[in-house]
Amino acid sequence: MNSPKKSIDEKQLNSDYKWLVLQGLSKYSGQWIAVHDKEVVARDNSLKAVLKKVAKLQLKTIPLYLRVPEGSVTTWGVVLSSSLSYPFTPIEINGTTVLRPMLRIILTYNSIDFPTWILVDSGADYSIIRREIVEDAFGVNISKLKKSGETCGITGKTSVGRIEIEMKFGTSRKKCIEKIPFNVSLESSKDPPVSLLGRDPFFYRYRVDFRMGYTDDPSLGKFVLYPEEHKRNAKKYKKPLKIKK
Repeated sequence: MNSPKKSIDEKQLNSDYKWLVLQGLSKYSGQWIAVHDKEVVARDNSLKAVLKKVAKLQLKTIPLYLRVPEGSVTTWGVVLSSSLSYPFTPIEINGTTVLRPMLRIILTYNSIDFPTWILVDSGADYSIIRREIVEDAFGVNISKLKKSGETCGITGKTSVGRIEIEMKFGTSRKKCIEKIPFNVSLESSKDPPVSLLGRDPFFYRYRVDFRMGYTDDPSLGKFVLYPEEHKRNAKKYKKPLKIKK
């Protein structure tokens, strides 16, 4: 856990993230890293070990924590400062480059801040967070979480609990704060490789535009988030089916 309490410097986090997305991350494949002042200050396969290493450094502010996906990762591009527009993160797997929409966020639970990134996944019904973040960063005993249901994903069918976490993202001009109910796998062997931001409720609050063909160079695509600020009158639309909420 982050103890003693350290402060968040969003300007520093943005600067570190802009630096990070220009670096090659292949040597950190499958590892957790902590980034501070344009430097990877700690790395390990375990988030708990990285948190311990960072605690010994006595940093004045909380660093950015990322789990680098498996595969050869080479990032490029920068976050555009004037809008909620972000570059894709290219991940090379078996010789093929896959572009993934990774969003830099700050998660907050019980007054503990955890800056990290998350995969914006339009194919996921709900959001799911890695067990390490819940247990090691926020100090939650997952075994005490009540089973809320089951889910089926790339790790197979698994029982999940649920935890609501505050999520912050955006720019100096546009700051966004949302309460997101995250599923947590109750089975350690069924943890997803990366935390996912699913459709419900995020896609009800934001229009997500994947602009992979934005230029004639696919590597320069981007994804953009638009807050749904102007709701249409539902009475003007015919419902194709009854949705239970």
